[in-house]
Parts: sequence; C-alpha cells; structure tokens
Amino acid sequence: MGLPLNRYVIMILICLIFEIGGSFIDDMAFLILATPIFYPAVLKLGFDPVWFGITIGVVVMIGVVIPPVAICVFVVKNIAKESMGTVYKGVAPFLISLVVAWGLMLLFPQLALWLPSLFFNK
Repeated sequence: MGLPLNRYVIMILICLIFEIGGSFIDDMAFLILATPIFYPAVLKLGFDPVWFGITIGVVVMIGVVIPPVAICVFVVKNIAKESMGTVYKGVAPFLISLVVAWGLMLLFPQLALWLPSLFFNK
C-alpha cells in the first residue's frame, strides 16, 4: 500500500503474482492461500471486490496453462496421449482470449461488473 505507484500498476503486480503462483500449484489452493493476503490491499486501493474476484479467477486460469508446471496442460496431455506441442497449439487460442479478457477487465471494469450488477442492484 505504501508504494509510490499507480493503483493499476500495483493491481497488475498482484495479478502477476497470482499468475506465477497459479502456474506452480493448484489454482484453488493458491486462491485460498493468496487472496486473504491481497484482498485488504485491493480494497484500500479502491477496487470493487466483485471485480477483483472475477479478475483473479481469470488470472489464475491463465496461470494453470502457462509453463513451468501447467497443471491443466499436463492433464490434457496424459488423457489425449498427445505431445505438449500439440496440446499447446490447441490451448493457444484460449490462452490468448483469456489474456485479452484480462486486459479488457483492467481497462473497462464495468465489463466484469455488468452481470453481477443485475443481480445485486448496485
């Protein structure tokens, strides 16, 4: 919180930590481990908690398909009995779309908050 950085730079750093953590351990385990650490900081930075949850969900899903561990890719590789290159060729469009969705959610938070706002009447 005391860093002399823009709040979006801090949020990008938090997201990178979630990506790296998600690439090493299971996504739910890392969410349970890291979210209580970063959640108070995100609130103090002025971000919406629902937006943070949606954004971190997307970021962790990016983390589970990027190397070095890539848990989801190894599962698909073992089930399909294909090479890692073949699996990554199939995963690449989805990975690109997740990165684009993450970028759009950072630029336009209302994209992530539109549907929840219908249910919660904010």
